[in-house]
Amino acid sequence: MSIAAAPARPAIPLAIVIMAGCIIAAIGFGTRGAFGLFTLPMTEDLGLSREQWGMAMAIQNLVWGIAQAWRTAMAAVASWRSVA
Repeated sequence: MSIAAAPARPAIPLAIVIMAGCIIAAIGFGTRGAFGLFTLPMTEDLGLSREQWGMAMAIQNLVWGIAQAWRTAMAAVASWRSVA
């Protein structure tokens, strides 16, 4: 009795593996959590230092927080039907 060898699977290109990982991270962590995956390529492409990028992200987080509070206040004053 001989054991048949399993057919060889074709290799998956590295770019597809990376893209699949990014999509899984975006779904699992949300957009803000997965954004860190793209920090290094974006800073290199835009020519920004770590300090400049960090300041931009800090400002973005502050604006995000203020906007959330403002949006919640709008929803409480109006109604959920007219704001959503």
